[in-house]
Amino acid sequence: MVVPQRGGTPDEDMIKDAVPHAHHAMSVADAALQSSDYLAGDDPTTADYLLTPIANYMGAVPEGEAVMEGLTALGDWLGRMQARPSFKATAPSP
Repeated sequence: MVVPQRGGTPDEDMIKDAVPHAHHAMSVADAALQSSDYLAGDDPTTADYLLTPIANYMGAVPEGEAVMEGLTALGDWLGRMQARPSFKATAPSP
């Protein structure tokens, strides 16, 4: 996202290599969300607030679909986080 905004050309090979690593990282969060609504229990914590923008930006890049594929608990969590008034008040415009 940033490189094209600055007039550069993204390194497609590096992006392609990063997708499985990003998927793995997100799958760790997805596993944690299998047993609770938030990463550390029933209420959001700093961990949730730190992961939210990262997960949210996955929807803004073409590779995001591959990164988030099959991570339904994470997708449900992201929906809960995006519905929070604090997210709505601070979310960057598309």
